[in-house]
Amino acid sequence: MEPEHVDELKKLIQNAEKNRLVAGVNDILQYLKANGYVRSQRLEPHLVGCHMENRDGLGVSGMDAINLLEGMHAVGFDRSKPDPIAVEIGDMEEAYKFQVKLNQESKGKVPLMKKVDLLYLSLSASHTNVALRAVNAGVASNHPELSWNGKLSLEQIKSRDAAMAEACASGLVWRVISRAVMQEVPQLAHLIQAAQNASGQLARGEHEVQMHLDQLHWCHFSSFVSFFTL
Repeated sequence: MEPEHVDELKKLIQNAEKNRLVAGVNDILQYLKANGYVRSQRLEPHLVGCHMENRDGLGVSGMDAINLLEGMHAVGFDRSKPDPIAVEIGDMEEAYKFQVKLNQESKGKVPLMKKVDLLYLSLSASHTNVALRAVNAGVASNHPELSWNGKLSLEQIKSRDAAMAEACASGLVWRVISRAVMQEVPQLAHLIQAAQNASGQLARGEHEVQMHLDQLHWCHFSSFVSFFTL
């Protein structure tokens, strides 16, 4: 990054930490985009892992991702609703170790990525992306309209929700932050996570710790929605 960009970014981060977190992070993202450090890019689900800062290091929940998938199916998938934010991968070994941990802890519900495919890490819409990956990986499920022979099935979904099937195949459009940014200000990952969580809590008027965000812009109807997490 240019030195003047680093200096301005640090000022914006300090402002976001002290005043109006969500608005401050929006200002940061707009500044980064205006200076060429953020781009919009469609990313296939298998290219995006979960950032190590997700939920303060807890990461995604495979069961919550499956619940989210069922909720999205119930109302119809709308790929315009999430606000996916990702970063280019920095430390491959650390990032891949985290993906292995999530896979093992979820007993396979968070599909294990190929190391060579791990190019980006999600800071938002993490459960949405894992849900799409779970379909492509054929994760175990007995949902009658999403599964076949006890596994999630893309063909089953395609016959009922073409938009969801397309998202499984081609992915979402992400705001991708350059790795150079995270190398200069690694604390930004946590700040973005905090802002996204705050946005979700305000939008729903709920208070659960680490309740997650963009999925409920779609699903205000179901009793299991309260379990959705980023």
